Amino acid sequence: MLYQNNDNIVKMHLINLQQDAERSRIVHQVRATEKELSQLNRKTKRTTKERQSIIGRLFNMGNRMF
Repeated sequence: MLYQNNDNIVKMHLINLQQDAERSRIVHQVRATEKELSQLNRKTKRTTKERQSIIGRLFNMGNRMF
């Protein structure tokens, strides 16, 4: 009887550990996705700034010609 209780406790502990590992895996996936999104947002902002600077350069070159 005592061994069955110990076995049940061990099984419950293993189940809890598996659940914690699954939660941790999910959290890591979410963080990785958020990191990817933030990097993509940064790249988008950079390209927008680069486009503006190119347009600004062309505008300045046009002004110099006239």
